[in-house]
Amino acid sequence: MTNMRVESYYAGEFLIQRLRASGVMKRVLHDGGDIILFELHDGRQVSVQLIDSSIPLYAIKKIVEDNTRAGIYSLFMLWAAMMVPEHGKVFRMEDWMEGFITLNGDRVYAYEIIDREVYLFSVFLHGTGRLRMTEWGYTVRADDLQTEEIAVTLPGLEGTWRVATFAPPQFTAEDVLHGDQPMSDMDAAFALLGCSPGDDRETVRQAYYVMARKHHPDATGDPSATGIMQKINAAYELLMNRLG
Repeated sequence: MTNMRVESYYAGEFLIQRLRASGVMKRVLHDGGDIILFELHDGRQVSVQLIDSSIPLYAIKKIVEDNTRAGIYSLFMLWAAMMVPEHGKVFRMEDWMEGFITLNGDRVYAYEIIDREVYLFSVFLHGTGRLRMTEWGYTVRADDLQTEEIAVTLPGLEGTWRVATFAPPQFTAEDVLHGDQPMSDMDAAFALLGCSPGDDRETVRQAYYVMARKHHPDATGDPSATGIMQKINAAYELLMNRLG
C-alpha cells in the first residue's frame, strides 16, 4: 500500500506541474498527495482524486456529493497498472467502474508511471452492460480541462453532480487513418498522436508513448498494426524535429 500511495503522489506532482505550465490553474489550495484541490482563474475549484485501488460506489457518491455541496468539481484519475485492463482486453465491469464512466461520459482517466515517467490518458470502455472492452485513447492535456454539472440516474449514484473532465482533441488518429478529414501534414501528425496543434514536446512525447503502446504489433493482433505504427513513428519524428 505504501508503494501504491507513493506512485499516486508522484502522479499528483506531475499533474500540478502540467496545470501550472498550461496556465489553467491559479493556485493550489490543498495538496494531500492523492487528493489535490486547486482553483482556476475564474474562481472555480476542482478536486482531483488519484485512485489506486477499488472503491465502492457509495464512496464515489459521497465524494461527489460533498464536493458538489461545497461548490467543487470532482475529477477522478485511476492508476492504470492496478485498476484499468490493458488496451483491447475484454473484462467484466464492476459497480465502481460503471460509476466512473457515468461521471465521465463513456471513459475513465488514467495515469501510468514507467521508469519515473508519468503518463495521463483517457481509456474508453466499449460495449453495453457489464462486459466491456478497453481502448486506450488520447493523452489528456491540462489546457483541455472543463467543468460541468451532470444529472446521474445510475442506481447508487443518483443526483446532480459537479464534475471535471478533459475535452478530446479536435481530430484523432482515426480521422487520419480513414482519411475522413482534410488536414495539413502537421495537423495530421498531431492527430495521429492524439495531440492538438500547439502542444509542446512533453505532451507530444507522452502521447507517442500511449499510441505506441496501443498500436505496437507485439501488443495487438491487428494485421494493420505494423503500418499504423510506422505512421505513428513518422508523425512523432516530424513533430519532434519541428518543435526543436
